[in-house]
Parts: sequence; structure tokens; C-alpha cells
Amino acid sequence: MIEKLLDASIRFRWGVVILTLIISAYGLSELMKLPIDAVLRTPGIKGATDRPVAPD
Repeated sequence: MIEKLLDASIRFRWGVVILTLIISAYGLSELMKLPIDAVLRTPGIKGATDRPVAPD
């Protein structure tokens, strides 16, 4: 089974290269579609901030 797969891969090496390039291009295009933010969205400070801090 593995011998047949390796033999076919060697015989059709340009097909393997082209298929690899197509799959890589598809993966890259899907990666570019991901909504990744570079800036974190943090909520504002909640509660009273004008109170003095208690000493330790």
C-alpha cells in the first residue's frame, strides 16, 4: 500500500507539488479571513475611583 503511494507520488511529482501549492494557497486565504484583533478590548474601570486606597 505504501509502496504504491510512494511510487505514484514519484511518478506524478509535479501533480503533488501543484496540489500542495493549491492547498497552501487555500489555507493562506482562509487565514487572512480570520478576524484577529491586534488591540485588546478591555472594559472601562467600573466603580468609584475617587475613594482613597486603604493602607496595607
